[in-house]
Amino acid sequence: NGRQMYVALNGKGAPRRGQKTRRKNTSAHFLPMTIQT
Repeated sequence: NGRQMYVALNGKGAPRRGQKTRRKNTSAHFLPMTIQT
């Protein structure tokens, strides 16, 4: 399930469905970008 959040944030760095994830874990959307890169 976490992959969906990563993919959404990993597109252009803009959280589409990550809005909920952003509130829960702000640094979580930063980690995926580094991992995907």
